[in-house]
Amino acid sequence: MVQRRVVRLGKRRAAWEKTDPREIADVEFQDRATGGLDLRPSVYVVSGEAADLHGKVVRVRAEHSATWMSPPRPVGTLEFNVDGATPAQLQPSAGETKFEYANSVHAELLLQSIDELLALIATVIAERETRAITLTGAEILGYVEGRQVAGDPEWTAVIGPVGAEQGEWGTAVANFRKKRNAAGS
Repeated sequence: MVQRRVVRLGKRRAAWEKTDPREIADVEFQDRATGGLDLRPSVYVVSGEAADLHGKVVRVRAEHSATWMSPPRPVGTLEFNVDGATPAQLQPSAGETKFEYANSVHAELLLQSIDELLALIATVIAERETRAITLTGAEILGYVEGRQVAGDPEWTAVIGPVGAEQGEWGTAVANFRKKRNAAGS
């Protein structure tokens, strides 16, 4: 059975430990251009068989993060399925990552007001148990390593080929591989 997730990627895991929607909004929904609250927050719409959805969320997180953020810490990341949490319209929009897949599943929630944003956050808080999607750093780096080993041109452009890693993400993947191999010895 095909299922869908409308995934809002978390920026700071600790922000979601708060219970006040406004405090979370100030951290997680800040518009980089204006400094105000973002009423068009980015989401990623992934669909597929239930068994495949987690892997698609890992992929989107990895592709988004490799474009905009540092590699994940071991504790990982916290994302949320916001599907049905707001009456806001969902508008597909071209993403701006370095990866075709993440760009193709990117969308924006068209919220009408700050109150609607705060209501969305309140719903996510109240339904956290069923909406939270926890990803480990090992899952994310393992996905990236797999793409690198497979010679994925998008990933090798970002992190380099095996043995010639470059940049912060390349270094993180090389270190992940070394630790895993040392643990397996």
